[in-house]
Amino acid sequence: MKKLLFSFTLLQVMFCTSLASCLSAQGSAFTEGYVITVYNDTIRGLISTIAPDEVLFKDSHGYEKTFYPTDLSGYMVCGMKFIAFANPGDSTRFFLAHLLKGTIDLYGTIIPENAADAVAAGFLLGGVIGGLIGAAAAGSGDSPPASGSLNSECMNSNYSIGAFYLRKGGSDNIRKVPNGRKKFNDFMIPLMRDHLEVVRGIPEDMFFTGNLISIVRQYNAATVKQVR
Repeated sequence: MKKLLFSFTLLQVMFCTSLASCLSAQGSAFTEGYVITVYNDTIRGLISTIAPDEVLFKDSHGYEKTFYPTDLSGYMVCGMKFIAFANPGDSTRFFLAHLLKGTIDLYGTIIPENAADAVAAGFLLGGVIGGLIGAAAAGSGDSPPASGSLNSECMNSNYSIGAFYLRKGGSDNIRKVPNGRKKFNDFMIPLMRDHLEVVRGIPEDMFFTGNLISIVRQYNAATVKQVR
């Protein structure tokens, strides 16, 4: 129990530090990346602003263009893939960072730190990616990797995760993960019913949205072991 609490505390600290130099303040810097159009064309160039509803791109000729989720199927920056999805609540589209890949794919909306109350409302992206990079460094091999690993020297400002989304088994349906312990339990436990030993192995006070990265990683590891 103490070990789990320590690990979660360490993850919280990493939330504040590991991407301090990875994601740029809006419009202040560009880093290498590419966009993928809705026609599946890949255009390489430089990327600056990252937000759920837009991305600022500069091509090889220095021409700047703001792309919206209706323009792209996704983009890649700092080794992290962002995918355009239709909002489950309506027909609008938005970009989601692909945080974990596996039986359950985990995504998150990315909000610049300088957006109003963004950090207070969400989880600092640095800790999420820091946790993923830390797991990869540990070399457990039990869990499918994240869709990409962000280069900690890639950009220079913190972003936060406003909300988590997931889908299971390659389904076309993406679902928003609710907050609040009861809603979270009612949402997650049925999804994990084929591996309830994972649920039983997580202390009750650690089974909540703030520990979602670890929960999904453990579940995905269990499904990999089953295949083996």
